[in-house]
Amino acid sequence: MSTTLTKKISFLFSWEMILVYVFLLLNILMMVYIPHIYFASGSFSMIVQSAMIPAMMVFGMIFILLLGNIDVSVASIMLMSAMVMGYVYGATANSVLAVTAALITGMLCGLFNGLLISRLDLPAVIVTIASSMLFRGIVKVIMGTTSLNTYPKWLKILSWDSVAGIPVSLLAFIGVGIIFGLLLHASRFGRILYAEGNNPVAAEYSGIRTKLIKTLVFVIMGFMAGLCSLFYIGLYTGMDSSAGIGMELDVIAICALGGVSTGGGKGNIFGPVVATLIYGFLFYMLGLFGVEANTRKIITGLILIITVSLPLIRDRLSRKIKPVYTAGKRV
Repeated sequence: MSTTLTKKISFLFSWEMILVYVFLLLNILMMVYIPHIYFASGSFSMIVQSAMIPAMMVFGMIFILLLGNIDVSVASIMLMSAMVMGYVYGATANSVLAVTAALITGMLCGLFNGLLISRLDLPAVIVTIASSMLFRGIVKVIMGTTSLNTYPKWLKILSWDSVAGIPVSLLAFIGVGIIFGLLLHASRFGRILYAEGNNPVAAEYSGIRTKLIKTLVFVIMGFMAGLCSLFYIGLYTGMDSSAGIGMELDVIAICALGGVSTGGGKGNIFGPVVATLIYGFLFYMLGLFGVEANTRKIITGLILIITVSLPLIRDRLSRKIKPVYTAGKRV
C-alpha cells in the first residue's frame, strides 16, 4: 500500500473526520425523527443561534489550551464587557464608543489574567478561578439584582438577521475562524504556540519570549470574550448579574471535543469548529425532546470527561501494544 493512500485512509479515520460523521449523523437523526421541525422555516437559524453564543470564545480558548493553560473566567469577562457596554451606551448613546468599551474591557481582563500567570508564574486554573469570582463579584456589586437593557438596537442583527438565508452569526463565526486558522496554521505566531505548548523550556531557550506570548494569548482570549458579549446581547437584548453562568465549561468542552489537548501543543481550528456545530445541534435536539437544562449540563460534563480521557486511554494502549509488536517483529 502506497504512503499517499495510507495517509488518505488515516485521514478518513482522524478525530476531525469522526466529528464530521457525528455531525452528519445528528442531521440525519433530526431529518428522520423530527422532519417537521428540521425542515421548518427558521429552524436552521434557531439551531445556529444555540451554537453561536459561546462560539467566539472557542477560538481564544484554543490558543489558551495549546499553551497548556486554561481560562475559566471567560464567562465572567463576557459579563463584565456586557455591563460596561450597557452603562457606556446608556451614558453616551454612542454605539461605537460602547462596543469599543466592551472590547477594551475584555482585553484588560485578559491582560490582568495574563500578567498574573506569566509574570508571577501562578497556575492558570487558580488565577482564572479567582478572577472569575472577582469579575462577577464586581458586576454583582454594581448591578445588584437589576437588569441592564440599554444597548444599541442594531446588535440584534448579529444574532437574528440573515444574509442570503445564512445567519449573520454563522458568517461571523466562519470569518473569525478563517482569521484564527491563518494565525494558527500559516503564521510564525502559530508555530510559536505549538512550540511553547509542547516544550516551554526549550521554546524559551530557543529565543521565544514565552512570557510575552502567554500574556498576549490571554489578552486575545479577553478580546474574544468581549466580542462574544455583543452576540449575547444581540440574542437576549439585555443581561443581569447571573448571565453566562457555566458558559466557560461549554467553551472548554467544545475545544476538548474538537481534539485540542488540555496538556498543550496539540490541536487545530477545524476540530473545534465542527465541535461547535455538533454542540449546537445536539443541545437543540435535546431541547426539542424535552431534556431539561440541568440534564444537558450533565451531558456537557460527561462529554468533557470522555474527550479528555480518550487520548490518555489511546496512549496507554499504544504503549502496551508496541512492546508486543516489537517482540513479534524480532522473532
